[in-house]
Amino acid sequence: MVRSPSKNRPDLAFAQKRMELEGRKPRAKYTKKKVKKIFTSWHIYLLVVLYVTFNNGAAGAVPVFAQYLKDSKHPKYTIKQINDYPTTTYAVQVVTTLSYAWISDSVLNGARHPPIVFGGIINIICYISLAIWNIPNGWRWTCFIISGAGYGLSGLCMAWAHEICASDNEERAIVIASMNEMAYVFQAWLPLIVWQQVDAPNYRKGYITVTILSLILILTAFATRYLHEREKARSEAVYTVLEMTELIDKSRPDPDDGSEQRDSVSEEDSTEAPVIETQNTKAFAS
Repeated sequence: MVRSPSKNRPDLAFAQKRMELEGRKPRAKYTKKKVKKIFTSWHIYLLVVLYVTFNNGAAGAVPVFAQYLKDSKHPKYTIKQINDYPTTTYAVQVVTTLSYAWISDSVLNGARHPPIVFGGIINIICYISLAIWNIPNGWRWTCFIISGAGYGLSGLCMAWAHEICASDNEERAIVIASMNEMAYVFQAWLPLIVWQQVDAPNYRKGYITVTILSLILILTAFATRYLHEREKARSEAVYTVLEMTELIDKSRPDPDDGSEQRDSVSEEDSTEAPVIETQNTKAFAS
């Protein structure tokens, strides 16, 4: 898009201006110092863990609800019911995804971790219950349905990563790409181990794995918040020191101005002294 002949389009200029207003740094060259900074920072490691645990910390890759309905003998569900009832899980996902975004931006003043922690807690409650399996049928249905509340955290995780890495465009690119890549690297092999079809519909290994990943997700969210707040506090402290230094420098008199003032005062003294001396001499003489 940037290299296209129509790169001077108004929408592209608008997007670039929006990035500037968001505080995003412009592109720069990759250097050894920059690469070292990226891979020695906590950003790339914690944010990758955050997204990997979210992306693999749910049963979204496996139709567990539909398989449970198909396996049921009392009552026996029709094909239409088996196809329709599991859509309630995705309805919960849609509602919670929008709610997380609105609440995070408005009520929580941009805080990203509370919805992530909430989604992780819902996952733990639901999947611990499903791992037990011998629970009331109504509660099992509830767990299948409200587990969709843990599906809608992708946007928050990505938004948080963009905000944390806003001061370095190259770091932001590598971190976002690593988050996305590693999440699907795990998703390529993990379901083959914990979501085996021979266990359906009681995926005990899968439910326990998701519970553990959700717990790691919550802990990672709190760790990310702590380190990010500490990082912001340090940046604000440095900025305050720079501001105070600038104010002190401005309040100091200019050495050149001081020398000129001293020269003018000495010149006035030298011209006034003879006059005063002459007047005193005349008075003494009279």
